Amino acid sequence: MDERRIKLEDKLVAHVDDLILDEIKADPQTQRQYDLLRTIPGVGPQLAAYLVAFTDGFARFNTPRQLSCHAGVAPSSAAQAAAYADEHKRRIKLINRSRPYFTCPVW
Repeated sequence: MDERRIKLEDKLVAHVDDLILDEIKADPQTQRQYDLLRTIPGVGPQLAAYLVAFTDGFARFNTPRQLSCHAGVAPSSAAQAAAYADEHKRRIKLINRSRPYFTCPVW
């Protein structure tokens, strides 16, 4: 891509970002949710806007856990949690086998 094309694409993205912010500002409740999300470290304008839109103002999920499971940051069931724990234990055993000097006492 040449420089002119990149600049044009950047302007278009900025314009779309402005349109999204205008929609957010049009509704006081949406604006409040967006502002609250922006106070979380690591949540930028795009992620905050996405979360508010995707969750329909956080009405799409009944519990915070449902949202975190959908996002893939928490296991969605006890079986998945147990499978994750088993996999974690298996990996620790493999690491300990490959580095026996960390697991054996030094005399």
